[in-house]
Amino acid sequence: MTVINEKIDPHRTNMGPLSLRYRNDPFTGDEITQVMIGDVELMSSQTRYSEISIAQIALANVTGEGLDIVIGGLGLGYIARAVLDDSRVGHLLVVEAMPEIIKWHSEGLLHLGTSLKNDQRCRFVQTNFFTRAASEDGFDQDRPNRRHNAVILQIDHAPDKLIHSNHASFYTHNGLRRLAQHILPGGIIAIASKGLPNIDFQDILSTVFNDVQARMITFQDLNGDIRVGMTLYLAKCRLF
Repeated sequence: MTVINEKIDPHRTNMGPLSLRYRNDPFTGDEITQVMIGDVELMSSQTRYSEISIAQIALANVTGEGLDIVIGGLGLGYIARAVLDDSRVGHLLVVEAMPEIIKWHSEGLLHLGTSLKNDQRCRFVQTNFFTRAASEDGFDQDRPNRRHNAVILQIDHAPDKLIHSNHASFYTHNGLRRLAQHILPGGIIAIASKGLPNIDFQDILSTVFNDVQARMITFQDLNGDIRVGMTLYLAKCRLF
C-alpha cells in the first residue's frame, strides 16, 4: 500500500489556514480527502454515504418534475452529485462562501468537480448562504425573488454548534421565516446536523414550517454497531 499524507494548496482565510489533505484510512487503507482548517477537519470523504443519504431523503420528500434546488455548502460535492443523479432535477444552485472550495472543484483537485462543472443543470455561486437567506432577493442574484422546490443545508455542525457565530440568527423563528420566503409553497427545507436530534430546534422549525421531521442517518462502525452519524431536519413550506 502506498502511504499518502499530504496537504496541498494552502490558503489563508478569516477562519484560519485552509488546505486540502489526502491521507490513508488507518483501518482500510482507502484514500481519504479532507478539507482542513489548520489541523482541524472541516469536511471529509468519510461522510460521503451520509451526505448522499441527505440528498436522497430530501428529494424523496419533493414531488414534481423540473425541480429547482438550492444547496447551502458545496463541500466535497457528494450532496450536489446525488441531487443531480435524480432525473427530476432541472436546476441546481450551489451556494458556497469559500472561493477556495469552488476553485478546487473547478480545477479537478476534488474528484467530483469535473462531473459537477460539466452538468448544465448545476451552477456554483460564491456568496454567503446565510446572507442570501436573509435577503429579500434570495439566493439567485441573476433572478431576484426566485423561489425553489427545496433548500438543502449542510454548513454548520449543528444548529447549536456553529462554525461562525454570525450564523446564529438563521436558526431562529425570524431567520427561518425569511428563508421560507424563498421556497415554493409545499417545498421543503432540509438541514443536516451532526449527532442526535435537538428538540428545541424542532420546536422552532414548527413555528414556521409544517410536517417537521428529524430523520436519523446511521452508519455501522468497525465493531458492527449501528450509530447515529447525522440528523436531517425536514420541514415543508406552508401554503402562504
